[in-house]
Amino acid sequence: MEEGLANLARLDHTVVFVFSGVRILPKSPLHERAVREGDRPGDPLLQPVFYHSPAIEKDAMNDRIKAALPGKRDRIFPASAGQERLKVMHRFGHRDSSGTGSSASPRRKRPLPGKGEPW
Repeated sequence: MEEGLANLARLDHTVVFVFSGVRILPKSPLHERAVREGDRPGDPLLQPVFYHSPAIEKDAMNDRIKAALPGKRDRIFPASAGQERLKVMHRFGHRDSSGTGSSASPRRKRPLPGKGEPW
């Protein structure tokens, strides 16, 4: 974990969504391991589920990640906090160029058909 946090610290001009855990996909080796360890018996994994090694205390890991990222607006942890930030950015008129609303490109008015002026 410390090596990963050190690598994150070296990234400049990069937004990073930090996850604690690895997404478990059905019928994957990681799913089999989680079931073997008693973590996900019978879970159909219809919603995202993340694996955390029993060798690492989850709350201590999350506290360490938070401590490594104070005041860094380009480091988002937990990753779900990114959705809240996007909502705020959308209220200020930002969206991505594909129209899905997942990045911070400024929203621009489109011209009306046959007109050169924005609506």
